[in-house]
Amino acid sequence: RVHGGMFYLLTRAMTSWRQYPPYIPFSIGRTIHHSALCFCQRVEVSVAAQPIRSVLCECQDCSTLYPASTQWIATFAKEDVSFTKGLTHLRFYNTTNDIDSANELTQIPSKISCSHCGCAVAAEGHHHISLFPSTFDFSRTPNAGVPESYRFQSRLFQPTKALHSSKRFSCIDEVHLSTQNDAERFFRTIAPTLDGRFHKGQSGRVGVLGGSQHYTGAPYFAGMAALRTGADLVYVFTSLSATNAIKCYSPELMVTPVYGSEIAGSMASLITPILPKLHSLIVGPGLGRDPDVAAAVIETIAAARQHELPIVVDADGLWVVSQNLESVRGYDKIVLTPNIMEYRMLRERLIAAGLMPSTECTSNNDTTNDHSELMAMCASLGHVTIVKKGAIDLISNGYDVLSCDTNGSARRCGGIGDVLSGVLGCVSAWVHLSHQTTSSVRENDARVRLEACRAACHVVRRGCNLTFKKKKRSMLAGDILEQLGDVVEEICPSSAL
Repeated sequence: RVHGGMFYLLTRAMTSWRQYPPYIPFSIGRTIHHSALCFCQRVEVSVAAQPIRSVLCECQDCSTLYPASTQWIATFAKEDVSFTKGLTHLRFYNTTNDIDSANELTQIPSKISCSHCGCAVAAEGHHHISLFPSTFDFSRTPNAGVPESYRFQSRLFQPTKALHSSKRFSCIDEVHLSTQNDAERFFRTIAPTLDGRFHKGQSGRVGVLGGSQHYTGAPYFAGMAALRTGADLVYVFTSLSATNAIKCYSPELMVTPVYGSEIAGSMASLITPILPKLHSLIVGPGLGRDPDVAAAVIETIAAARQHELPIVVDADGLWVVSQNLESVRGYDKIVLTPNIMEYRMLRERLIAAGLMPSTECTSNNDTTNDHSELMAMCASLGHVTIVKKGAIDLISNGYDVLSCDTNGSARRCGGIGDVLSGVLGCVSAWVHLSHQTTSSVRENDARVRLEACRAACHVVRRGCNLTFKKKKRSMLAGDILEQLGDVVEEICPSSAL
């Protein structure tokens, strides 16, 4: 099997790139909506549809290549774009392999500019092409202004920036972009009201699948983080060898052994009857890498998908799904939360499986300039959501990228990832329950899962920061749990609910 993007590249290699969109004329009957010209007007590109999305990008690549602190980008399907003038004046540059060529497209992705004036006109990826609305002539549109579909809906890689008014670009008039404010606003929107109307369990029932003889703390941290964030009930499904230890950690957790040599019945058969009660499922904390357990986890994920449960996969759960990518592929209610090493493992597995071309791999470093690689990974898995944890948390579903750089802790003790999976499990449960509440949030909105992940990252980072200020080098994951309630109360005061 050959991935669509790879097939497209191979086909182009055998024939002229001029035979494929966006380098061919529109078919008869298509109407041009808008056109853009380079500075010298030798290159013209036209569109026959509205953009899929419009964003402000402030990544290092954009800031260096164009250069500008902020780049306004509109993304289109390739068949909706056509270079209507100046094909012979195009210059192509591939940033991954540092390949520059005039009038000859050799590799994708490629930055496209006019070879005469140097004006940037497009950025072509494997499946879409991005254009720059600042080069469009919107004077012929109704009201002679920027169409609503071109107004940016999000921004990439800049937590805080002030953009001042511009008569031409009124859509970015005095907007203060704050990642932290957005995360907290979403959290307040999704949090269940505390008005006495709900019964026990209606503010979130979260399942945690994990734990083993050597790793009993991880599922405890995940479960308690969900409770401290605001979930009502947590069910822990674990190994027989870890059951008593976890029960002793806290009476708040409902602990059930579902795997182990002395357990009768399969894991899936023991968990499946409980799935209808749950509003989200966390898979992986402390799970271990036993092959028989891994196979049972795949069955359980399949059962959870049938119940349309939100699933958060972390730690050893990521190793399990990397061995069976189809178990998560195409399920948009799943969130993968890799650290840098787990991220590389997933990337290598995707390349080995032919789901992602190796040319998409731009960096082995934990930096913000590999957003295109992250988006490609999400797209290759059928637009699942990935939270790439690091100095700056990057969150993508293959369509968009959000970031969270809230101040966290200078100390990286074990268990912080488990705490994040628990907070995310709680917030995912609230999203799942949103159709039962007065919340304006709707679960089927792809943007919502990105916002939920960013809100969870923000909460945990604030908790870590507060804990580190108090504990310094002695800070432990259990200390973070003690601060989560204060963080949640500051963001979403109970008196205001």
